[in-house]
Amino acid sequence: MTLPVKYLDSSIILSYQLGPTDRFYNDARRIIEDDIMKKKIIGLVSMLTLMEVIDVIRRRVTERTDKSKLDLLDTISQNLYLKGESDTKIKDLLQVLTQMEDQGLILFSDFTPVDLKQMMKDVYDYSKDYFGIAKKYYRCQICNGSFEHYTYKGLGWIDLVHAFLALGFFADGLITADKSFAHLSSDPKFGSIEITVI
Repeated sequence: MTLPVKYLDSSIILSYQLGPTDRFYNDARRIIEDDIMKKKIIGLVSMLTLMEVIDVIRRRVTERTDKSKLDLLDTISQNLYLKGESDTKIKDLLQVLTQMEDQGLILFSDFTPVDLKQMMKDVYDYSKDYFGIAKKYYRCQICNGSFEHYTYKGLGWIDLVHAFLALGFFADGLITADKSFAHLSSDPKFGSIEITVI
């Protein structure tokens, strides 16, 4: 019996890598440690997922580094320090993922198995008819003060690329922390893959 292959959206790897301070960590940990490490599923990690993860790690390291430490440095030294901290986290993550691949727990996939031109056409065609939701909020999400505004929630182009990559790689499913992917569960175009939102 072959194990199901589940495409991992970047949110799963990021939540696991960020640890207990991330709100999706427990679910991501369950997927990585219980499902993948115990060989219930095989994780599929695309180059797009890795690129997104690296981008977010750099932003999070910058945002979460103690301001007082950075204030003591000139701009060049700040950037060198943040680059070094980011590179260490990225190297550690890639080492863990590479070990997991060596153990047959995950698969890395580049873009070779998919027709990128066709996939981008599919993403574009799908996006023309897709719109998430615009929702009114009454409080500022930063300061919690009174502030009426609308926010758009929905799948972006990169999200759709992940979904179409999962189809193109013939994955059995896609696992994400992004609630907007739930919309795809009822779409016949994605009927061949199980969409799991943690």
